[in-house]
Amino acid sequence: MPDPTAAQQAAIEASIGSAQRIAMRIVDLPKDKREAGIEFVRRNYADALEKFGIDGEQARAWLELRIKEIRSLISEIEASGGTEGRA
Repeated sequence: MPDPTAAQQAAIEASIGSAQRIAMRIVDLPKDKREAGIEFVRRNYADALEKFGIDGEQARAWLELRIKEIRSLISEIEASGGTEGRA
């Protein structure tokens, strides 16, 4: 695979940063509210895809991948003690 262009690299970094910020916001929620936070994010992504006319199998796969990424980041934050003191 060829190296990404500067624009592609910037888009990748922005995407990763966005997922990290979302995960941090969800971790700030009480544990019993986190699933609702994830579903809120899922709906927002799905609404954006629909708004821009992006649908089909690839769109669904992308959405599921993003949610999986956010869940993974949440787990990493929790494992590192990032939720200390939260119920």
